Amino acid sequence: MPVGVTIISWLIGIAVIIAATWLAIRINRYVFGKIRKKNNSLNFMYTEKIITAGIIFCALILVISMFGGTQNVWKSVLGSTAVISAVVGLAAQDVLKNILAGMMLSIHKPFDVGDRIILEDDTAGIVKKMNTRHVELVGLDGIRVIVPNSDIAAMKLRNHNFTSVIRSVCFKFYIGYDSDMEKAKQIITDTIRESEYTLPRSVVDDKDGDVYGKVYFMEFGESALILTTTVYYENIYTSEVITDEINTKVRDALIRGGIEIPYPYINVVEKQENK
Repeated sequence: MPVGVTIISWLIGIAVIIAATWLAIRINRYVFGKIRKKNNSLNFMYTEKIITAGIIFCALILVISMFGGTQNVWKSVLGSTAVISAVVGLAAQDVLKNILAGMMLSIHKPFDVGDRIILEDDTAGIVKKMNTRHVELVGLDGIRVIVPNSDIAAMKLRNHNFTSVIRSVCFKFYIGYDSDMEKAKQIITDTIRESEYTLPRSVVDDKDGDVYGKVYFMEFGESALILTTTVYYENIYTSEVITDEINTKVRDALIRGGIEIPYPYINVVEKQENK
């Protein structure tokens, strides 16, 4: 076959493969786009990326096979000792590590799209999406943080949404030793109850049923009595918003109620020598 005809055949074949690849990717995105409108789960998001990567890989194999024959390609890819060694070596590299880590995250789902997570290194944000390489988090300031899948899989994390649409935050409040304990507890309880962000939560040992978190006197501090309570709220808010809201309003309410909010101080006693 003349060289010119062969080149033209190759170009036509490559064009057909590219067009078919583009169409397959578009169909894949369309199908999973419909699925994610009903259930925007991490599993579907990651599966879409894996299928896309598979389509591209198959297209590359087809293009290569045009120049050397499919049988020779598979022999060279799967049968070559050098290539196998390279694949084993790449298994320890970032690309395959992230793909495998992403697969494990997709299967076990320690978090899902929309969950707010805090990683072991204090990186925090709402899970926006995940692909074969990384997880994309959106911080409170709107900045997107890209974390490799292998890093997240290897770290401990806190999920404020895990299996629940209700989150909780534990608060500590410090009052003076001479303060009216019951009055302080009531002020804190009323303030939390009146907040537009807080929710009642069922407490097993409470006869009244659904109540807001109780306030408990938990500790004698060095210069204050320490009261604690748990505040419950919907996962549409961040813990920073709730913390700011409750701390600000409880502080103002305690001051209005005449409850001392102490701070550490030292008494210095001078000893006078008798002359």
